[in-house]
Amino acid sequence: MTDYCTAFPDGWPTWLGGTGSDWAHCCKAHDQFYASYDGWLGYFGAHWDLATCVAQAGFAPIGAVMFAGLSTVGTLFVINRKNRVGRRG
Repeated sequence: MTDYCTAFPDGWPTWLGGTGSDWAHCCKAHDQFYASYDGWLGYFGAHWDLATCVAQAGFAPIGAVMFAGLSTVGTLFVINRKNRVGRRG
């Protein structure tokens, strides 16, 4: 099974009535954006698109949590990664 929502569940577990991949398609689109684009405003837009997609799938509170996490901790991760890659070059 693919983990599109890295370090975050792809959906509600089946024992809670979910499919286990309720919002995985939203995370897949977000991952594809990350792989192809690295502008700061674009990252913010990708986070917003993820939250919107998750909300449209019927899980608005989860989308809000994802947006908040990606806009704070996720941004720090990207900055750290870019600094490490920049030092190699």
